Amino acid sequence: RAGYIALWCGVATGAEDILLPENFDGNMPKLEQKLIDNILKNRARGKAHHLVINAEGIGHSYGMAKRVEAATGIETRATILGHMQRGGSPTATDRYYASMMGAYAVELLADGKSNRVVAMKDGKLCDYDIQEALSMKKDISEEQVRIARIIGK
Repeated sequence: RAGYIALWCGVATGAEDILLPENFDGNMPKLEQKLIDNILKNRARGKAHHLVINAEGIGHSYGMAKRVEAATGIETRATILGHMQRGGSPTATDRYYASMMGAYAVELLADGKSNRVVAMKDGKLCDYDIQEALSMKKDISEEQVRIARIIGK
């Protein structure tokens, strides 16, 4: 129920629409009509493509794509981002964090600590009790959503 990965992907790709669970009221027909209206408005402005990032928890992407295509007459494709993410090569940052966090996890185990989650907070390694970590919620600020909307125009 957190859309921060979708938000990051949407900002990084310049997506015209980013569907986040934090902003979804559960009304799928209303959401899809808004998407359709945005797509048609942008098409009338001369945009040839319209990228939509759909976070998990909003709706079935393939079904949504078919309904949008039927309503707009514009070819629509759905790609499941998680499938693509699993196949990517790690960046230097990914390797660095994985190495640092892995070493920290081994140190925790050597100190007799278990049921911990290793994380980076404010640029520093830390650990949390697993139950505490599972209950945490990562919020998206309105400022991030506002900027994403500007970038996607």
